[in-house]
Amino acid sequence: MTRQEKAEYLGKYKLLDMEIARQCEELGNWRMRSRRCQSQSQKEERLAARRILAMEKEIAEEIQRLCQQRKRIKNIISSVNNDTLRLLLEYRYLNGCTLEKTAEKMNYTFRHICRLHFQALDKLSLS
Repeated sequence: MTRQEKAEYLGKYKLLDMEIARQCEELGNWRMRSRRCQSQSQKEERLAARRILAMEKEIAEEIQRLCQQRKRIKNIISSVNNDTLRLLLEYRYLNGCTLEKTAEKMNYTFRHICRLHFQALDKLSLS
């Protein structure tokens, strides 16, 4: 796998965070809708409750899948033996810092962080 492909894979972490938050929000919206349906007939209310329960289950399964992907990315980064390179990857991909911000946090020049970033990506094994 190329460096670019590895970087793109690790970059999914923040997107997964956003997707999990969106799914949780959707779940909350469905629960709120169920409370608003209280004025319907009992039959309609039961039907709405079943639909909402099915939707909640589907969303919960999706959230679980997304959390597993996040955990896999965290484990891949944690597997880097070099503390400096691992910290760089954590700042960049888990915290979402730019390379410039990472350089600032780690007290390195931007150019040196770029070199270290290449080294870190080279050390990663995504298989």
